[in-house]
Amino acid sequence: MPREYRMLSAEPADLTRVLDAAREVDPGLRPRLLFGGWAVQLLDDEDIAVLTIEASRRLDDVGQAEQLLESDSEQDLLDHPPDGPLWWTEASAPWGPYGEPGARLARRIAASISARFIAEEG
Repeated sequence: MPREYRMLSAEPADLTRVLDAAREVDPGLRPRLLFGGWAVQLLDDEDIAVLTIEASRRLDDVGQAEQLLESDSEQDLLDHPPDGPLWWTEASAPWGPYGEPGARLARRIAASISARFIAEEG
């Protein structure tokens, strides 16, 4: 089972932000587009995917976010949603040492879009 990350934000985690975050975490990471661009993997110098991130999905109403969130700690965002749409982004990284750069990268991406970040790492 991989480490799983979810992000809820007022803006999407687009490819530019993902690649910028990857350069900050490890300039040697390379992108590989999957499923016609619906996901991108970041590969290390051994061609191991340290993070796979899906394209952000637009949520047109807060009710969709409520269904996706599993924690009451996110209630503040739902009580005071941003003007405009919310964006839902999912990512995963492998367990063990290969997943450490992916974990840092997921957190960096979330910070770049001011996302509520939910990590399932254990």
